[in-house]
Amino acid sequence: MAQASPLPLPKLLLLLLLPPHLGAAPQTVQVNVSSVARGLLGAEVRLPCHLVPGEVEVQVSQVTWLRHDQTGGSVSIAVFHPIHGAGFPSTGPGEERLAFVSQSQGLGSEFQDATLVLQDLRVEDEANYTCEFATFPGGNSKGTTWLRVLAEPKNHIEAHEVTLGPGSMTMATCVSSGGRPPARIYWSSPPAGQSNETRTAGLASDTFTVTSRLTLIPTAQMNEKEVICKVEHETLSEPALLSITLVVRYSPKVSISSHDEDWYVGREKASLSCDAQSNPKPTAYNWSTASGFLPPTALSDGPKLVIHPVDWSVNTTFICQVTNAVGTGWANRTIHVKETLSSKESREKLVGTVVAIVVGLIGLGSILYCVLTRRCPGQGRQNYSPNRQVYTSVACTTSLPRPTQNTTADDVNQNDRQALPQ
Repeated sequence: MAQASPLPLPKLLLLLLLPPHLGAAPQTVQVNVSSVARGLLGAEVRLPCHLVPGEVEVQVSQVTWLRHDQTGGSVSIAVFHPIHGAGFPSTGPGEERLAFVSQSQGLGSEFQDATLVLQDLRVEDEANYTCEFATFPGGNSKGTTWLRVLAEPKNHIEAHEVTLGPGSMTMATCVSSGGRPPARIYWSSPPAGQSNETRTAGLASDTFTVTSRLTLIPTAQMNEKEVICKVEHETLSEPALLSITLVVRYSPKVSISSHDEDWYVGREKASLSCDAQSNPKPTAYNWSTASGFLPPTALSDGPKLVIHPVDWSVNTTFICQVTNAVGTGWANRTIHVKETLSSKESREKLVGTVVAIVVGLIGLGSILYCVLTRRCPGQGRQNYSPNRQVYTSVACTTSLPRPTQNTTADDVNQNDRQALPQ
């Protein structure tokens, strides 16, 4: 087996004297880009591109930005050379709308930030863009970014005034106009509602207007109810919520109420109230009876009917008719007049009378007892005891003779003598 011939001494010495990075195999450099960049129509957007430093120092020879079209072709739109500086060979977009964020740095210096700024963003700018670094001895490295052009929509909502009816009607409309891509619209509405959505071209090129109509079968209960339109779009950090109050026109719904049911002959005053729910508000109230005319003691005052006083002519059916711009509604109420008070009031008055009579009799009895016994409440009484002697003074018509002074002296002397010793 033949042996490999040794390298000549001069070539071996030359390899040993070379710098390590020149003697080694070239290493691939890395470029850091964003996979997707988003910009608003008419605004400014940045396409980031950075050279990632490696273990081996490299020199940047040139940076190139390429724009790819839908057919697969590409065109150079921006170039940066460490010595010659920046250049923008394309016209779409051209020099008037493109710039490197680091193109103001001195020529010949290290160039690692190739971020490209695109101003006055247009719909046709939406495409794939490739940033490519040419280095020595690391070779070429590139990364691609998809630029998305967005447009923030303008949203508004409006309510449609409808009249109560049996069929479905459009009661509210929510519009999101000029959005790119098209907005998504949802409704928070009463049950049994549905939405019909249409999409048309916006005023700006390649933008969209989305219109959603809320369709419901109107009822009186829906009037003044709130519904919410929710708009979702990529440009919004959170959904836009738009609220509106529904408007349903309907004729009056009427009822008649009374403070109580105790209508009796001779009652000083009573009244009836005509309660109406409607949209728009009532314009007229008309009171009548089943016979056609109001009783002489009844006086109408808009929604209120006052009877003063109550008599047998009020024993009838009253009718209240209410009118608004949509139509007319009515209700009736039959009043039953009684000859006397209700049993409840009669019982209350009877109990009051009985209580007054009993109190009067007790008071009268107390007075008679005082007069007859002369022992009224509050006078002092003597306590009875079986061992106590009671003396009664008796008046006499005769009087004992009053003793004279001599008689008294003789008696005393006689007593004294009886006391002397024998």
